[in-house]
Amino acid sequence: MKESLMFCSMGNGITIADRNQEECSDYKTVAHIGYNRDITYYDKKMSQEAIDCIERFAKYNNSSASQTQPYPVLKPVEFSKIDVQELKGIFSRALSSHFEDINIEVAAFSDADYITVIADKPICEFLTRYYRYMKTEMKEGVHHWIFTMYDKANTKY
Repeated sequence: MKESLMFCSMGNGITIADRNQEECSDYKTVAHIGYNRDITYYDKKMSQEAIDCIERFAKYNNSSASQTQPYPVLKPVEFSKIDVQELKGIFSRALSSHFEDINIEVAAFSDADYITVIADKPICEFLTRYYRYMKTEMKEGVHHWIFTMYDKANTKY
């Protein structure tokens, strides 16, 4: 990807800037994701890879205002309502830049609003940090570790 995208919360959704372009002595704003996850593109010359990255962020990422302000910046995604194969792909993409061997199993429980990932300890620890804005649990099983993420925990939506 020729762009170096930066996703920022400016108080009204997520603003996306390209660090490789400057405009008025600041990074150029190339797109915006509104609270309801609608995308507005400002730069019509972005690569398809950058557009795919922005659309994936808009579809799957939950963001809080900050570590101390856990209210959602985008309308929260309910992971327990997503198909487990799609969830496995979401987690595998997040893990792929940090781990070479990714061996996970995913289960979704939509009636209880949580998902479970079965993996080894480093992967569960990474997911706990990656989804720090959500209520998560990590515990040791008999032969593996279990990461649990609750949909509606740390936010009031």
